[in-house]
Amino acid sequence: MSSEEKVRLIVFDVEGVLIPKNRFFFQTGRKLGLARLIPILWYGFLYEIGALSLESVLKRIFQKFKGLRIDAMIHIFDKIPANTHLQNLFNQIKQRKCKVALISSGLPTVIVKRLADCVGAEYAYGIEVGLNEQDELTGEISGDAIGANGKMKILKEILAIEGLTLNDCIIVADDRNNRCLFTPQTLKIGYVPDFIIRVKSDHVVIGKLSGILPILDG
Repeated sequence: MSSEEKVRLIVFDVEGVLIPKNRFFFQTGRKLGLARLIPILWYGFLYEIGALSLESVLKRIFQKFKGLRIDAMIHIFDKIPANTHLQNLFNQIKQRKCKVALISSGLPTVIVKRLADCVGAEYAYGIEVGLNEQDELTGEISGDAIGANGKMKILKEILAIEGLTLNDCIIVADDRNNRCLFTPQTLKIGYVPDFIIRVKSDHVVIGKLSGILPILDG
């Protein structure tokens, strides 16, 4: 197989890249009422300033979601506008012999899979949420995605399945939660990135997400 024909893997962060950043948590908190929304916003602020780790913040937030039915959460997600023209963009990505993985450390796996089905992504990973017999959130969360280097562990699992290496990977992300994926071997694209991701990026895209296509074409 020539280098032009070799399959590549594109890994997308979800929030801030494919859907508006923090919109899901805000809308879910709104549904649950002001008494739960305010702490959720506060925890998000503490993460942004580096006072709390992502795992700690997510565990606190999902405790506030306790009792919410999972289908109600999916309904909230379905109303969030995705980045425009996503399906067209992903069709063009597929024409470039790329496979796609969506990895989120904030959204439940069931929601990431729903988005993956819409855009035709081969892989979808998120956080695992505990459910009771009534399909209500218990407030418990788990999974590799919430750990400090969990996204890299997930990526290596995908690479083993596909028979690819880090040199075959393109990472598209916006915030420091993805820095473990920004290794010397990967092609790193910061999409409207924060300072840490901007510094580590090989390319920075501001504006339309389709701006990554010329980068894929070299």
